[in-house]
Amino acid sequence: MTELPTVNSFTQQVIAIELQDRPGSVNSVAEVFSGRGLQIEAFHGTAGDLSPDGHAHALIVFRAGADRASLVIVGDASIFIDA
Repeated sequence: MTELPTVNSFTQQVIAIELQDRPGSVNSVAEVFSGRGLQIEAFHGTAGDLSPDGHAHALIVFRAGADRASLVIVGDASIFIDA
């Protein structure tokens, strides 16, 4: 039988994202994580301070092994979700 990893074997990951400031954007982010078998521990968004092109910024904290984290971390660990 394969032993399941414990929470302690996962490292904490923090990523910064940009997303459009409109209804359903945060839900789209949650669906990306859920669809990859990841659980968000914390989410902090800043819709009050939009970028010049109208995007909000958010920080997401989650725990995962390197293989799972690579499912949502792209390049410099900053992703854009056009929801």
